[in-house]
Amino acid sequence: LLDTAVQGTPSAAASALLPWACLYFGAALYSYAANVVAGILFALARWNMSMAMRQRLFKVLLQQEIAFFDQNSSGALVSRLTNDTDQMQNVLNRAPETLVTNLLRCIISLVMMAQRHGPLTAISIISLPFSFFLVKKTGQVVGRYGVMQNDALARVNAVASEAIANARAVQVAGAEDTEKQEYGSAIAKYLSVIKQTLYKETALRFLYLLVNDACTDVPLMCYACWLIAQGHVSIGQFYTF
Repeated sequence: LLDTAVQGTPSAAASALLPWACLYFGAALYSYAANVVAGILFALARWNMSMAMRQRLFKVLLQQEIAFFDQNSSGALVSRLTNDTDQMQNVLNRAPETLVTNLLRCIISLVMMAQRHGPLTAISIISLPFSFFLVKKTGQVVGRYGVMQNDALARVNAVASEAIANARAVQVAGAEDTEKQEYGSAIAKYLSVIKQTLYKETALRFLYLLVNDACTDVPLMCYACWLIAQGHVSIGQFYTF
């Protein structure tokens, strides 16, 4: 095709390239349509799951004993009903779609890498067990502190909603400063939990990068340099890999 386009006549080049141009356009059009359909279906599934979850949580709340409502303020319960389901919605927004896409990309990449050079592929994936362990550990830390964040945020919303609902009584009693201090204290506790989460999550994330560099990038570069020096692979082949 390149020879025809460069050396042939314009009409011959156009005749040779036109079917491939149409094929490329058709593939791009199909990819666009498939992405639109997949995006709509994933979005509908996510919203249906979120609304069903919210309905079930609301039903369970109404079935609790009266003592439960005496121990938990209405503001905290409403906050958990809205914020917890919203957070689950945020997780469901892209997690399934991203998981499927990345899994397919990983499988295709590993197959192509293995066909190109088996030993280099083995070195490239040697850090996967450590990576899985760190990802699992990070998920546990984020999950544990996520519960603490939800509790702290529920307390913040409870203070605000109760103060606003009883604004007339607060103003009559002159308790604006007291409510402000209580709200500020709840905000401070919430920020404290956020900071603890960020410290540990950031440390684990950069530990993953350190492990990846030490166990994958450095051995891969050293082995590739040895292969290039021995003439087993060229620099272009390694770059392509």
